Amino acid sequence: MPSDLATVQQLLRQQRPAEAWAALETLLRQEPPSLEALLLAGRIQLALDQAPQARTYLTHAATLAPRSPAAHFLLGFCLYLDNDFTPALASLNTARQLRAADGPTLLYLALTHEGLADVEAALKLYPEAIRQNPSPEAPLAFARLLFTLHRLSEAHTQIKEALRRDPQYREAYSERARLHLEAGHFAEAVADAEHALTLPGLPQTERQLHFLLARAYQKLRNEPKARLHREAFERIPPRLVR
Repeated sequence: MPSDLATVQQLLRQQRPAEAWAALETLLRQEPPSLEALLLAGRIQLALDQAPQARTYLTHAATLAPRSPAAHFLLGFCLYLDNDFTPALASLNTARQLRAADGPTLLYLALTHEGLADVEAALKLYPEAIRQNPSPEAPLAFARLLFTLHRLSEAHTQIKEALRRDPQYREAYSERARLHLEAGHFAEAVADAEHALTLPGLPQTERQLHFLLARAYQKLRNEPKARLHREAFERIPPRLVR
């Protein structure tokens, strides 16, 4: 990768997407822009929550390099985030044909099948996605599907695997708290959710945790704690989903 693109990538890794975009813009004016520049443009626009612009750059990348699994994966990922599941599935299937054992591709294929309400296909894909993906996101995503199917014991097993991979994974504790709440284990739900609040994570997860804790404390007849978490929940604005 050229040194100027390496600088852009470093800024993106440092979670400085606006600066990364400013550094990349001049490179995109070159005729034609390189595949690496287009992929970086798509990733930066996603980081800036600009899905339509990301889609444009990543479509250009996939057209420029039809044999690039990275281009097709990132385009499919972008389409998935935009809830455009049918074209996302096509892009992700192409990425899988080009690189069969790629963990992120398998994970987002499973998630996209879920988005299309094709539960059987998702159930078949998740175990392979977990085998090929060392991150905790794959078993947690599988746990969420199993929860919706009310297969709570299997969901607990997947959350345990997610926490084995990352013992500080806030979203896994949040999900386990939700399972405990569903099962009527209110004290266990409180313990997991309170611990999750001490861990780093997304603000939206924090909002969900306060809502869960308000419910769990109410079930435990601890109205002061329930009120405290209801107020914290209301202070965090909801995240708009495209």
